[in-house]
Amino acid sequence: MTFGSLKKTSLVLAATGFVGLGIYGMANHLTGLSTPVRADTMSKPADPIHARQEMMATAGFAAKTAGAMVKGKAPWDARKAELAMRAINAVAYGFGHKFPDNSKTGGDTEAKAEIWSEMDNFKHLIHELEEHSEKAAKAAAGGLDSFKPEFVNTVKYCKQCHKKYRDIKKK
Repeated sequence: MTFGSLKKTSLVLAATGFVGLGIYGMANHLTGLSTPVRADTMSKPADPIHARQEMMATAGFAAKTAGAMVKGKAPWDARKAELAMRAINAVAYGFGHKFPDNSKTGGDTEAKAEIWSEMDNFKHLIHELEEHSEKAAKAAAGGLDSFKPEFVNTVKYCKQCHKKYRDIKKK
């Protein structure tokens, strides 16, 4: 992704409620609801664990939205598919910066310690997610048949990262 396309993506996502509002902004946008923007709904910048959790909630909601269209459980909507992939792309671009050494524990984190000991591989998977989510976003304009393989390639990196670096806690 170039700086120009990143800037465009950031503006689109901010304007549509994806970035900064987490899952609630995206849910409102994708479902057509409109609610006032409140500053207290944004991630706490000083808390990287909370920021990661909000980012993953956003990416998860985007993946579920696009996945429902791919599986035929929701009607195809090229704009929603593109925006969902742009949301994942925006999350991927910021996610790697949310793992300072002081965030290995606490805050109900699901991050495994292997992230810090295998940071190069972790960042490689994030980079692949960036690249493939960008391709999927562009493919949405070509219709479902064009979008589906790119979406599958995108979520492949989500799954690889979760399998290796996420510790799902039982609640």
